Amino acid sequence: MGEKFTWKAGAAVATLILASSPSSGTETHRDLGAHDHGKALLNVVAVEDELVVELMVPAVNVVGFEHEPSTDEQEALIAHVRERLQQSHKMIVTNNAASCEAHEPSVEFVGMFDETRDEHDEHDGHDGHDGHDGHDGHDGHDGDHTGHDDAAAEGTHSELHAEYHFVCQNPTALTEIEVTLFDVLIDVHEVHVQLITESRQTALELTADNPVLNLR
Repeated sequence: MGEKFTWKAGAAVATLILASSPSSGTETHRDLGAHDHGKALLNVVAVEDELVVELMVPAVNVVGFEHEPSTDEQEALIAHVRERLQQSHKMIVTNNAASCEAHEPSVEFVGMFDETRDEHDEHDGHDGHDGHDGHDGHDGHDGDHTGHDDAAAEGTHSELHAEYHFVCQNPTALTEIEVTLFDVLIDVHEVHVQLITESRQTALELTADNPVLNLR
């Protein structure tokens, strides 16, 4: 992260604040179920000269699968999606008057490449996956990816987590942001937003037809 960025808790604090204060804003806080396919959650924190935006969405709604990639095509798709999502100013468009500078974003597929999955296999945590016995986990995956896709609804979950950090030279002019993430998402028709600013805390929804979030 850039040295100028000082928001210590990052956008993840939005979830904690909203969860602990469901009635402190002008509107009611709405929770998004854990790993709910077809839905995406966007936490937005705009405080002083800093804007933090955190996206959480099931991996299946980004690349079409949740298991570890097993083909060159799947690896290329993940690399392509990462490259697109790392273009902060194209994914989160701030109004020009605010003069917001994007810092290095974080884009991760949590659970897809998680080494703890192998540890769980060794400790019989995922022995319900027939054909995955033993320590040769990657070999056991061959020819069984349809089973993995089916298992995505049963416990083999992975999610995309992306965080975007901006520092604005004229923060008072930051009145809205346009969220273009719909161009990357698959079968996601609305994004649930939890917004925290210095003046309000609220929950709302964005759609591809209405992708502009009013911060004031």
